[in-house]
Amino acid sequence: MVQVIPKATAKHESVIKRILPWFSFLLVIIVIVLYFIFNNKVIKIEAAVEEAEQELIGVQIQSHLELEREISTFKMKVDEVSNLLRNRKKLSDFFSFLETFVHPDIYFTFLSLSMSESEATLGGVSNSFVSLGQQILALEQSLIIEEAKLTNVSLDEEHGIEFSIEILLLSDKTVEKNSQ
Repeated sequence: MVQVIPKATAKHESVIKRILPWFSFLLVIIVIVLYFIFNNKVIKIEAAVEEAEQELIGVQIQSHLELEREISTFKMKVDEVSNLLRNRKKLSDFFSFLETFVHPDIYFTFLSLSMSESEATLGGVSNSFVSLGQQILALEQSLIIEEAKLTNVSLDEEHGIEFSIEILLLSDKTVEKNSQ
């Protein structure tokens, strides 16, 4: 007999076809979970980076303030030195003056100079009283000397006439008036 109605055959699905949808679903869930885990890690790392940047900015500001303090201290010191140098009297002016007004027969052996008090004391030796008198006269006629006094004159057989001259210098303002 011939069968006209076909019998239903049992379907055999392969194991792969049954596992594949569940595996895909599991893979999607794993990807979603990993996304949230990595997203959480990224947020924590960004927060740590932001905190480190804020700390770095704080350190930079602090070091910048320390540097500014050091610079301002150094500037104050430089300004003080500048003022001192600007207001001081030049010793070289006195020595160049002395060089031009020394008598050829006079030998100076001692110099005590106080520019702050505008005083100088010269000690020396001369061959004669004439050259000593000419030296005093030359010093008194100078524009930067207010007064020149001869002190401690003594005769020495070996050296000649030993003497000391006390000089009172004019102030810078008086010297400027005289030169004009």
